[in-house]
Amino acid sequence: MLQHKRKKQWVGPLLVVGFLSTILWAVLFLDVRPEFVQAQSDDGLFAVEGDVPSTVAVHVAKDVDASNKVWTSVVSDVYVAEPDGVLLPVPVTIHMKAADYSGSKTYSIAYFDGDRNTWVPVDTTRNTETGLFEAHTNHFSHWALLERPVINTFDTDREALLADVHAMIPVGTTGYSVDLAYATVDADFVLLDQEADRWICAQPVSVRDKRVQTVSDKSVSLRIDGVERSATLRAITHWDVGSGCSTLIHPQTP
Repeated sequence: MLQHKRKKQWVGPLLVVGFLSTILWAVLFLDVRPEFVQAQSDDGLFAVEGDVPSTVAVHVAKDVDASNKVWTSVVSDVYVAEPDGVLLPVPVTIHMKAADYSGSKTYSIAYFDGDRNTWVPVDTTRNTETGLFEAHTNHFSHWALLERPVINTFDTDREALLADVHAMIPVGTTGYSVDLAYATVDADFVLLDQEADRWICAQPVSVRDKRVQTVSDKSVSLRIDGVERSATLRAITHWDVGSGCSTLIHPQTP
């Protein structure tokens, strides 16, 4: 009985020591408290600021090779915010300045989506006092400032491309969506219409195995700021493949 009581007496202190050790380990090795960070490129035209986990070392720089390329709509140098690809728990602010700003044009900050090989514009505002363009993001990537002309696609070209996609539905497709992008420079695409077309299964799907992405290009004429130009219209299709779907339909919109 005495030995049993002594064992019980040791349990409490051991639990306390174990708890304190866990807390100390977490403080030393898992310190992810947010810290306010400001990082700026050497030329002062690109900056990131906001709260990031203390374990993330933020660095921004100009990507010289990418900046020397000819792009469809990029009107700035290309910058990379590192660690490239990291996801943040809360959004940070991207600041960019246009070297040659024109009040008659529309601009957007954009990131390069490597999966779609496409520049993706994000919601952008311009601070009239500082002249800086601002956008918010929860991930680091390659960034640039894009000029956003008014793009008009001819309905016949658009519908023909979407019809071509629908005609190549893979076996086992349970749904798909199509993003449209355009390029006036070879292999340089800018997102034009997110989810331009979408189909879902008419009945509950029994199995969803994987998601597959394909691209289809069509040479078209686009009206860009009122001027007709030769361009490429690209359909980036995301296929959901599985089994148990016999009919695809357009989802009902409210």
